Amino acid sequence: MKITIFSLILFSMTFSFAQSQMYIWKNGAITDSMAITNDLKISFMTNSSYPTDYVAYYPFSGNSNDMSGRGHNPTITNATLIADRFGQSNSAYNFNGTNNYISIPHSSDFNYSGSDTIAFSYWINVNGTVNNGAVICKANPGGVSNYCTPHGPDSTFLFLINHYGNANGTNSVKILPNQWHHIYISCAQKVCSIFVDGVYNTSKTFTVTPSTNSAPLYLGDDTDGNHEYFKGGIDDIRVYRRVLSEVEIQSLYHEGGWIGN
Repeated sequence: MKITIFSLILFSMTFSFAQSQMYIWKNGAITDSMAITNDLKISFMTNSSYPTDYVAYYPFSGNSNDMSGRGHNPTITNATLIADRFGQSNSAYNFNGTNNYISIPHSSDFNYSGSDTIAFSYWINVNGTVNNGAVICKANPGGVSNYCTPHGPDSTFLFLINHYGNANGTNSVKILPNQWHHIYISCAQKVCSIFVDGVYNTSKTFTVTPSTNSAPLYLGDDTDGNHEYFKGGIDDIRVYRRVLSEVEIQSLYHEGGWIGN
């Protein structure tokens, strides 16, 4: 079971010193020291809670239950529990790229109309080549998507609306395979932005209106047009109905003390 005691945000500052000595204190006594010359870059952590006003939250801690309290519990099809980015067993789901997916019943909490706001936070570990398999997709099989996040074989993905219809999408974002990455996507009215590992990457102002639908929200399956399955690990999915601040995005990236691959 995952237990998050506190979350961490990393800050950095650079100070200039004349040559001097830095002392390290612990329990009221000097335990170590080091010489300081020229510029010293100091990184330190501060406590910050991550935003909990989500409308759906899937920590995948031994099961797939929605922990938001709103009852958006999914159905698992063939996906299996694996270790998460911290090495904790049974704390993320693996998708084999062939026939694994998770479906969440339709709710207005998941529709994006283009005049409202929606945001997603999740972790992924892409395992090898993925040909259009999506982490999230709101579309009936063979239909037009409200939105989708297809992954290409070149380790890129994008946020796409109205796929197989009057489609519009963000620029493609490249990530390294076989590593855990934090993805944050937000859409406020028709402006959609993507952050990777806590860092802003790209934005796009859509020129068309998203087509809402009554389809389930699929995880690991690009259902618009045809089934195309994601291959790799997915974890800690959160859905919000507001844009998070950069500090909040950082808090989600550093949740549990994560400092990167």
